[in-house]
Amino acid sequence: FLLESIFFMVPKTYEASCKCNNINYFFTTLVSPDLWPVRKCNCSFCSKRVNHIHCSDPKGSVTFLFSNPQNVTLYRHGTKTADFVICKTCNSYMAAVMPTNKGRFSVINLEHLIDKINFTKINNLSWVDEGLESRLARRHMTWTPVKEYKL
Repeated sequence: FLLESIFFMVPKTYEASCKCNNINYFFTTLVSPDLWPVRKCNCSFCSKRVNHIHCSDPKGSVTFLFSNPQNVTLYRHGTKTADFVICKTCNSYMAAVMPTNKGRFSVINLEHLIDKINFTKINNLSWVDEGLESRLARRHMTWTPVKEYKL
């Protein structure tokens, strides 16, 4: 039975929107929400935000749509290796996107999912002591490939 369910798994897409609907993302994954690797970060950017929880799926994909690209801020801090995607109008932080020569990869903020999901296990993580090379390697292995991102 388990083998059959693996072969017949169907990807599901979860939609998120900032408060003013300027930024939307569509996260497609085969993984059930109760198995998502949900985490909080304690970096200087994230610790100033309320209710941010991150998730990614290296075998999934994420598509970003921007209604008014001029109302989107891309903020870089720390190692300056990822853009934190923020709506200028409603100040919603939606995701971090890392551009590389292998494509774009993202970790999404689940706070803005349209389907409200109760995450019971949230890991608290700290990347303060992580070196740049290992950080980039970890992101390539664990972040979600970005399918579309036209800003």
